[in-house]
Amino acid sequence: MIDLVDLSVGDTVRIVATWAPGSLKEPFGAMDKWLGEIMTVREVQQNWALMYEDQDEHFRNGWSWYPDMIAEIVEKQDDVLDGFAIGDLVGFLNESE
Repeated sequence: MIDLVDLSVGDTVRIVATWAPGSLKEPFGAMDKWLGEIMTVREVQQNWALMYEDQDEHFRNGWSWYPDMIAEIVEKQDDVLDGFAIGDLVGFLNESE
């Protein structure tokens, strides 16, 4: 479990592998597919955070992720993305042309 004051927009976090007793998870298992996954923070509130990856779920607002649902902050997995922000448009250059 983490403290939400340690989170910033753009941080990557790992969701817990199993729900803690009393967790405020969705009761029918709709959030279960995110267990153990790495997600990217898009908003931090006092008691919960929102993630980019699930923003089209739960009435197209995403799930509320409470501190007991977030296992840890993780380092970026791909250094190639350094210098870019979420929402930036990028293209690929074909070096053979």
